[in-house]
Amino acid sequence: VTSFSLVLSYSRKMFMILHLYLSLFNGLGDGSILNGKQNDWIYVVSTLNGEVLTPKSNIDGSGVYTTGKRDSPDQLWSLRSGCLQNKFSKLCLHVDTSGELIMSRPNGETNQQWHFDNGSLILYNGLALEIECSFHEDISSVSVQTRNGNRDQKWILRADGLLKAPNILESISLRDYPLATCNDNTNAVYFRQTESSPSNKVFVYLRGGGFCVPRIPGFDCETRCVEEPHLCTTTTEPYFDLEDSPLADNIGSSDPEVNPAFHDFFKIYVPYCSSDVYTGTRDGSILTDNFTFHGHHIFAALTEDLIQNTWITQAEQVVLLGGSAGAMGTEANCDYFAGELHAVNASIDVRCISDSGSLYPYDTHTPFCSPHLLEYACFEVWNAVSDASCMAEHPDGLACISASTSYSYVETPYMLLMSAEDTVIRICTEDEQEFWDQWRAELEALARKIISEVPNIGMYIANCPFHEALFYDPTYGSMEIALVDGEEGSTGILKDLVANFLAGKHPYQAIDDMSVRNPLCTNNK
Repeated sequence: VTSFSLVLSYSRKMFMILHLYLSLFNGLGDGSILNGKQNDWIYVVSTLNGEVLTPKSNIDGSGVYTTGKRDSPDQLWSLRSGCLQNKFSKLCLHVDTSGELIMSRPNGETNQQWHFDNGSLILYNGLALEIECSFHEDISSVSVQTRNGNRDQKWILRADGLLKAPNILESISLRDYPLATCNDNTNAVYFRQTESSPSNKVFVYLRGGGFCVPRIPGFDCETRCVEEPHLCTTTTEPYFDLEDSPLADNIGSSDPEVNPAFHDFFKIYVPYCSSDVYTGTRDGSILTDNFTFHGHHIFAALTEDLIQNTWITQAEQVVLLGGSAGAMGTEANCDYFAGELHAVNASIDVRCISDSGSLYPYDTHTPFCSPHLLEYACFEVWNAVSDASCMAEHPDGLACISASTSYSYVETPYMLLMSAEDTVIRICTEDEQEFWDQWRAELEALARKIISEVPNIGMYIANCPFHEALFYDPTYGSMEIALVDGEEGSTGILKDLVANFLAGKHPYQAIDDMSVRNPLCTNNK
């Protein structure tokens, strides 16, 4: 018995030593190190196109490229002690003397020393792994270049090979909805977050970008679609990176200090390709120079797709917001959106935020010029659909185009953000100081009138020329504005007022002193 026990004990020790030796030699198993943490072998996935880092072959001296994910060990990697090692070949990614990326045996030299930092794979000398270009369908070349933080240098490391991250949104086509088409009749898309959010809340952001009306000088669609084609056709990129967008430092940030309102929201981003502020229902014809205006159809399809294919109807709170043309789309579709969600779940707290939309001082304009004429032309050509209750009372739709006249019809809680002198939303203006004094005074009087009639509306007007308050840094994070619904003499900052509005707790109404520029304003005109 004693001899048997000794043999068994010796065998166990030899097994443990052998296992340890193999683990150290091969560098395999669950003990691989990724950023100092225990992790499995992982795929290295480009955020630019979702392709996976892959060796051209499994021999020493082979190059690398990116291609679609497949369940193969030659696409699995482990980052340990600086070596980005391939699971199948056991070779490490190496930069040779000519700057070429090749696979080679582990040698501990600096040209094999990689680290993963803020989404980038960085070599010892600061160069970053970058996708260069596609040289074949679903295959792209890879190189090392000076680090710049662009999307072609951003990577996700995941064991399942799926491109997922809180800041990465994936493209969802609306091809199943025949009317959801852009100006050129391509199928519209939207982007939604690839991972769940910490909260049970969702925001839907409508991108802006102006509008067009066929044969109207300065607003014609042909010029627009030639000079800015992305505003007239579908978006083909497979992913949208919030960190590489105007939303990064404000409502798209996951930092609660930077973004107290939306930091933990599930995020949906809608590109703009209909040129009709999300209101049109007009097919292409001779009347429209064959441009299609289906903005409302796109929004309706988006809403249906979210209801059918996401958990939005189980959300605690859903916020629809947009800037510029997206703000006008938010105003026009706010009650429609809330109604569709409430038809499934009446308990959802739906709110809307319009940033630099249609709140406008209509009585201040140059002689013989009226902003209403352009609006009416748009409304007619697009066959536009605005707030349903307003249009039921005003069939011609004129009173329903702008928040200045339609505010009382919107039943969903909403907030209006404006500059006292918006640098884009202006027509029939002049450069005289007296003109702009009158403009600001009328806008302030209108805003206070709206607050008096709709006490729970959110309001923000800063005495500073800009367009889109959420993206203009002084207004979003530091500019103090006098509160309407706070203690006398108190002020508020936009990011906090938006958070208060979402919580349904005053203060969230602020109007600046119209007699003097805000001291933090960086724009003069």
